[in-house]
Amino acid sequence: MEGIVTAPLFWILTGIALLALVFIIISSVSKIRSRGSTIKMAELDLERKKLELMAKRMLIDDLKTSARVPTDGEREKIDAVSLDSGILTKKILHTMEEMDGRAKRLELGTDTAKLLKTLSEIRAQERKLFGKRMD
Repeated sequence: MEGIVTAPLFWILTGIALLALVFIIISSVSKIRSRGSTIKMAELDLERKKLELMAKRMLIDDLKTSARVPTDGEREKIDAVSLDSGILTKKILHTMEEMDGRAKRLELGTDTAKLLKTLSEIRAQERKLFGKRMD
């Protein structure tokens, strides 16, 4: 009777051990693959940072070679253009303020005309209704 009970128990324990072994192997393989992809991602990130650093170095080198001091004649031209720009900006601001003032005055005049017209219409209706002038 002991042999009959132990045989199925042996196969059950062997099956469990095999399942555990398969699980361990699968998890090890997935860890190895994830490490490989992590390493690949780190390599790509390092390569990207190297490219960014090279681009910054190239920009600095370009700035070093292109930096020069303008001559007095060039500086005078630049200053004259800057002065003209300032004058034009002031003229534009003055013109905009004048335009805003005129537009506001026009709106007020239009509103006044509308109100006067409405008032005269009301007075005309009052004359029709009441027969005399109502002020």
